Amino acid sequence: MDLVLAIADSKDPFMPGLLAHQEQAGPLISFLREHQPEHCIVYLLPPHAGQDEALRNALADGFPSLSCEIRPLALRNISDQEELLQEMRQEAHRLTRSFPADDIRIACHEESGVILSVWQELVEEGTLLAELYTIGVSNRPPLQGPRIQQLQLNATPRLNLLRETAPPQLEYVREELGCIGNHPSYQQAIDAALSLAAHDGVLLLRGETGTGRESIARLIHRMGDRHAFDFVWVNCNHLPSHYLDSVLFGHVRGAFVGARQDDEGKMGLAHNGTLYLYNVENLPAHIQESLVRYLHTGELRPQGSDEPRKRNVRLILGTELPPARSLRNKLLTPELHDLVSDREIVLPALRERRTDIPHLALHFLARINRSLRQPKRLTPEALEFLENQVWSRNLNDLRNAIERAALYARDDVPATHWRGLSANRARRPLRPG
Repeated sequence: MDLVLAIADSKDPFMPGLLAHQEQAGPLISFLREHQPEHCIVYLLPPHAGQDEALRNALADGFPSLSCEIRPLALRNISDQEELLQEMRQEAHRLTRSFPADDIRIACHEESGVILSVWQELVEEGTLLAELYTIGVSNRPPLQGPRIQQLQLNATPRLNLLRETAPPQLEYVREELGCIGNHPSYQQAIDAALSLAAHDGVLLLRGETGTGRESIARLIHRMGDRHAFDFVWVNCNHLPSHYLDSVLFGHVRGAFVGARQDDEGKMGLAHNGTLYLYNVENLPAHIQESLVRYLHTGELRPQGSDEPRKRNVRLILGTELPPARSLRNKLLTPELHDLVSDREIVLPALRERRTDIPHLALHFLARINRSLRQPKRLTPEALEFLENQVWSRNLNDLRNAIERAALYARDDVPATHWRGLSANRARRPLRPG
């Protein structure tokens, strides 16, 4: 017998979605769709009016074979954690006599606060033998679906100490980093990134401004063996030419005027982790030669030092230009070109994956909604309008357009919000960069 327990949340059974006039599944419905149990017991917090009938109808329509019981809880104060805990302890004692421990799962909205703490304490103290899951549904774009995680409690019986039972799953890392889309051209780049994440050699990420090169670099880092160490990002456009060696490779005290102490440089900061060099073609030849030497020997020489130092860093290079063109224009040295020419991932522009634009727009809207007192929604016509626009700076332009609309729209955002704006005004960034 497979049993799911849940205390209904205010977002059950359905809640407003990111699209106007659309509802999306709440935590309980989302969990039941994912796990398909045989039995379910749902507890209702007072006041019960309205939610009882809505839940019964939703469960009957969506899960006709599910045996479900809805039990109202008689509580004087729903914010009193101790009162709820005592009530659920009594329920737990009855349940454990009827269901084996490995057959009980608890579904809880990740933002439910007191409810999550109560479930946690019941499992921690051994009163309820069950697996505990949290479900994230707030501001979730349709492409991403709910965030469902199984949690394991620490051995020490203390409240609110949780950790994930497994390393981060790919879908959650992609969502966190904004690697959104399922167009074949983008999926090909994701697949290549995951393949190369398992290896430790240098690689090159190529794409136009705003195609998400840094996000892919971070994805490779997170999904590889170096994920527990630092990811260090360097924009080679902004490095002072007279301090390049020092910034990247470090220096010793007295190496130059103002060098009052040793500095390990960016390579030192990224030791055991990943160093992402953005716009690598702007590095002068002697710096590129030092990088090639490091890639062959694993050693670098800080400025002012005669002794080489061992470093263990994965290098990821980013550029807008094809390697052959950079070589032809003498922007890449032949040696560095040879190392990356067969390790290149090309990121498509938005115009090449237009079907991903609605999913990206909803993803950006979900992000900005977290900081708004009144969350906004997009109309289907707005999504269609966005899909057909030209985004010269790709994700940067689209993100700025969505953020501006969410900040200034009074209600749901229609397509007409952007039609009255010139291209330059619609894409003007909200902040520098």
